[in-house]
Amino acid sequence: MPDCAQERGVRLCFECVDFPCDRHYGRKGNLVIFDKGWLDFMRSELGKDA
Repeated sequence: MPDCAQERGVRLCFECVDFPCDRHYGRKGNLVIFDKGWLDFMRSELGKDA
């Protein structure tokens, strides 16, 4: 689990209100474990800017 998840009180990244964040896109830190196309889809489904 990323340290930021623990800081935010969630068990898994996708439980966080900021998911998917820049960390998942490799823009912050080195956590790139999801397909970027899937992340874009999730952002659009959640109504967030890509």
